[in-house]
Order: sequence, then C-alpha cells, then structure tokens
Amino acid sequence: ALTQDELLALYDEDDDVSSSSRALYADVQGLNYEENEEEEQDLERYLEQVEQLRFRRVLSPSWIQAGTDLRIYPEPRRFTDACGQMQNSETLLYEDTTFVVVDKPPMLPTQPDASNYHECCPGCTQTYLGPFFDITGREIVRPLLCHRVDACVGGCVVMAKDRNGQKVFSQLQQDRQL
Repeated sequence: ALTQDELLALYDEDDDVSSSSRALYADVQGLNYEENEEEEQDLERYLEQVEQLRFRRVLSPSWIQAGTDLRIYPEPRRFTDACGQMQNSETLLYEDTTFVVVDKPPMLPTQPDASNYHECCPGCTQTYLGPFFDITGREIVRPLLCHRVDACVGGCVVMAKDRNGQKVFSQLQQDRQL
C-alpha cells in the first residue's frame, strides 16, 4: 500500500509548488496549508471545511483549476425507461406562457439525481416535449420545478418557464388557492 506522499509523488512530474501536496488544500479559501507538526489538525480542519462546501455541476466543457475537488460517478443512476415514456405527446397536459404541466411516469425522479442531471422530470420534458418559450418568446433552457412528487409515484407535475412563475405558484400554494 502506498502512503499519501508516495501517491502524490506519482503525480509530481516536476518540483512545481502547484503540484505538491499543498495543492490538496488549495480549494478551500482561507486555509493555507503548510507542512508542520500540526498536520493532523490541519487535515481535520480541511475536511470540516470541505464538508460545508456546496458543489456545483459542470454541464459543459470547461477548464478546472488545479486543486479543485471533483466528484465523478463511474456508474450514474439511470432512468432511461421512465424518461423514454415522456416521448408520448399525451404526457404534456397543459402549457401556457408561464406554466408547463406534465404527467410524470412512475420511477422518474422529479429532481435531478446527484449522479444524473438529465434524466429527471424537467430534463426529460425539455428533451422530448420541448422546446418551450417564455412570455417574451425566448426559448427556455429547461422548465423549473414548482413542487415535487416522489420518484416512485406517477402524476401531474407543474413546472414554470421562469422564476416569476415559480413565485406565483408558491404564493398560490401558501394562500391555499390550489
């Protein structure tokens, strides 16, 4: 078994500081890692800060800075069968300038899964029933969820074409007008 330093040495092709073990800690702002006797405390502090970070999805090709932590799913959860059921035009129940209402099939998640952004209700709706246009006539990237339904349950899902539609739907729910 390799130690952490031996493993990092495999990736160090030169003595560049940016590729040394200090690069492990470069992604947490305000934590300047320096090798010293308190290495374990620094590592614990680093891990605490990493746990508090919110990760962002990278959906298009882009450059990633050295020291950035990546989460890669070699076997993402797939929902191709349920997503494929959205191809039927009868699943689009209603559309106007603000809202899109679809009949979500069972076993299709309403929200994106951590390992799969595209096979969910908004993604499959945009792929198979879109494109959709907002009130100004601009094409939207993908509808926005107004509420959730459990993945194992099928039924109506209301999505908005813009943030204002989400606010209107939320207010209608709060006022118990739905």
